[in-house]
Amino acid sequence: MRHRRLLAFLRRVLPDGVQPVRGLVGLAGGSLLLFGLSVELFTANWKLGIALEWLFTPLLAFLVPAALGIVSPLWYWVGRPIWCRLARSRAQGSVVRSGLREARFLPGLAGSLLGLLVLGPVTATAGFWVQAMLPLGLLIGLGAPLWYWIFRPLGRQLFARPDRNGSEDWLAGSAVRWGLAALFVLAVLSVLVTAVVSLPIVEVGQPITTGSGMELAVTDVETRSSIRAADGDLIDGGAGGVLLVRVEGTNGGDTPSAVPGDSVGDVAVISETCEAQTFGEPSNNCNRVYLDGNFTAGDRAYANWGVVRERAGGSVGPDERLGGWLAYRIEGRSAEGFEGMVIVDDVGRWRFGVDGAA
Repeated sequence: MRHRRLLAFLRRVLPDGVQPVRGLVGLAGGSLLLFGLSVELFTANWKLGIALEWLFTPLLAFLVPAALGIVSPLWYWVGRPIWCRLARSRAQGSVVRSGLREARFLPGLAGSLLGLLVLGPVTATAGFWVQAMLPLGLLIGLGAPLWYWIFRPLGRQLFARPDRNGSEDWLAGSAVRWGLAALFVLAVLSVLVTAVVSLPIVEVGQPITTGSGMELAVTDVETRSSIRAADGDLIDGGAGGVLLVRVEGTNGGDTPSAVPGDSVGDVAVISETCEAQTFGEPSNNCNRVYLDGNFTAGDRAYANWGVVRERAGGSVGPDERLGGWLAYRIEGRSAEGFEGMVIVDDVGRWRFGVDGAA
């Protein structure tokens, strides 16, 4: 009851059209949306688990509802009263101007927030159905503002028909059906997009055939407490140890095929214990150990993948095989070991589990 009395009091003392509560809600919603989008852009690692990641660049369009939400107090406190005053002094006006009066700002902003929450659980190691939440969240987050701010208000002006009670509501009695149908269409589209962009998940040792016909595989994963570089420097893995990953490419075709490089993101290791990252680096992305040459661990020598790849000119020839090792620091280790994935960019994901360092 108190909030109703407060609203009634504000309506009496404030100029016609001023809506302070909606301005504050819009400001809060826009700020939350901007914060959530920043987290997704700078720390989310879901981009490592998909191919054709450029398909998801429309995620930047979330900045539009976020910005509008932040500046919405200017509309609800200043612009709307002026609009109401001008509307009373003019005739019906154009379809566009009339449609803008029907736009529902806050539901559109809430839809963007909902879309961001839907895509939030997606990670680089997520399975197919969880990954499908990525395009679904994107479609919801962008579709809601378009619907509530543009298509719905203009549709009411262009296609409204009186119902049996004489009221003009072009979706009267069918809003639930339309909503469920739209959600079904978005879900189907999300599954189709995920089927195209999702990288396959296999076990260590299983090969994946690339688009060029080469078979690529993560053939072995080991942990060592430390490794020694070619110049004699000892690299201590600390509490988590050093994870060694062997990558192998086999070309059964008639032409040379390119193999993954050794830059950041070409071959990534994701583990729940890899939490140390710099600003803008994906979460749970283990830090690479960059070595100039081959290295050793105990009495065993390891061929550096970067050296092997460089000597081969970055590709593997017909009927040839190329293999080498990469090293990663594991910042910590859980009591029961950890499970993670080795992700080769645009190729696939290899699931692994390690319980101790040798």
